[in-house]
Amino acid sequence: MKTILSKERIIHATGFEAIAILLFTPLMAWTLKTEVATTGALTVMMSLLAMLWNMVYNGLIDRYRTTERQHWRFRVRLLHGVAFEAGLVVICLPLAVWMLDLTLLQAFFMELAFFVFILPYTVLYNWGFDKAWRRWQDSKEPADSAALFSLRE
Repeated sequence: MKTILSKERIIHATGFEAIAILLFTPLMAWTLKTEVATTGALTVMMSLLAMLWNMVYNGLIDRYRTTERQHWRFRVRLLHGVAFEAGLVVICLPLAVWMLDLTLLQAFFMELAFFVFILPYTVLYNWGFDKAWRRWQDSKEPADSAALFSLRE
């Protein structure tokens, strides 16, 4: 059984959130007509929550999944991304209400709009990460001794 907190999960979550902060901080500031410092602080806090959620969520998925991620079809990836983001909305909603001085309904609609932008990023990032991680893992595997022997002939 895999552990919930693995090297793979830490690298995955850190890369995902670093890119998301760079992409979405200025977009959020522009959309909400607020200071980049404010949206930057919110984005970093949401990112920290998302990293924790990411490691727990994907760790649990890894523990119970029956097929390797690189073999997931698009439908499974989409469902995975939607479920992750829905959980994150529930977690981050109170933070957005507090930091941006919004009503719960306003924050919910803001999170919904954010969801529209982040979902494609989530699906594409996870697909790319899974492909890259598999290649990296394959490059670390020792060569098959029979294959090496046949190359020498």
